[in-house]
Amino acid sequence: MNSLTYQLPWTTPGPLGLVMSTGFVPLSFLLAILLLVIDWCIYYPFFRVYDNQILEQELHPELATEEENEGPSLNELMDQQAASEEKDEETNVLVLCAGGGTSRQLANSLNRGAKEYGIKLSAAGAQYGAHDDMLPNFDLVVLAPQVATNYADLKKDTDKLGIGLEKTDGEQYISLIQDPEGALKFVFQALNKDTDIKKPEDK
Repeated sequence: MNSLTYQLPWTTPGPLGLVMSTGFVPLSFLLAILLLVIDWCIYYPFFRVYDNQILEQELHPELATEEENEGPSLNELMDQQAASEEKDEETNVLVLCAGGGTSRQLANSLNRGAKEYGIKLSAAGAQYGAHDDMLPNFDLVVLAPQVATNYADLKKDTDKLGIGLEKTDGEQYISLIQDPEGALKFVFQALNKDTDIKKPEDK
């Protein structure tokens, strides 16, 4: 297949740009279709998780309100961390993804689990690239599958700060979103902490 031989305006849609910039060679049509199929396979599981969450919120509006209130914003979490005299007693987790939406889903799962099991943990989601000033306020950073390839670069920064860093794959990430208890275990295993994850009434 030809390389890109024509420079097109940046507003040209991706699939059309690929075909046109290579001179309409037959293989470029096949590649465009193949890339669309791959993109669909990657993002469909996340779409299904989000769709199920929206459906659950529509069926149980009271749960949706509770979920929105349980996860502090990044600014609130950073203010709490700076003002807290018991910084070492609470575990703070930052989840990073490409756009900030997927990371919020895992952060909500962790906050839900922490509330249910009475564990001192706060989680927040953010977009990769907007995290530099936030890192010192967290004990662990979790990379969503979309940004897992940045693991090596980010590890240089987290190692300097003594912060834990973990990456996830697609299937694992979805399971952590759906299983707050499993998400908590994942966090504490990453931090090498032996934490008893039991509901308050079971302790």
